[in-house]
Amino acid sequence: LLHLDNRQGHVRHGFVRICGKDGNVRVTMMRCGLDAIQGHWLTGLGLGDYEVGLQEQYGKHNFSRGLDHQWGTHNQFLETLLQSGLIGLALMVAFVLLPLACKDSKQYWVRLTVLAMGVAIYFESMLGRQMGVQFIGLMYVFLALSSGGIKETKEDK
Repeated sequence: LLHLDNRQGHVRHGFVRICGKDGNVRVTMMRCGLDAIQGHWLTGLGLGDYEVGLQEQYGKHNFSRGLDHQWGTHNQFLETLLQSGLIGLALMVAFVLLPLACKDSKQYWVRLTVLAMGVAIYFESMLGRQMGVQFIGLMYVFLALSSGGIKETKEDK
């Protein structure tokens, strides 16, 4: 992917084209996302329009790999910020931290499950894919069943 011939800056140009100015794909995606949200912090760019703003920033940062593959942010928190602004981000953080408010939140498995969900959505836009929605949904069902949040009624017996 990178040329070993550096006589005319080919190595540098190839590296920037693939990884962006920062030299790290994820850092470039985050920087472009934060640049795209400028001026729209409160309400975001909109659910459908955030991708256009993000792709524009990929172009400004010479991040052709992101443009070619039409990559998102690979970070659910940043994607929610781009889509819905600070209001949506606050709701997203509350959604992730909600299990800690239940009565059994002091148990280690609740904290581990919340940590696993938080890490997963930090490194991937989980709610934009069916598999991610299923993963998050199953984690919440697991937490609800384990903490006694879902009770049998007399009719179920």
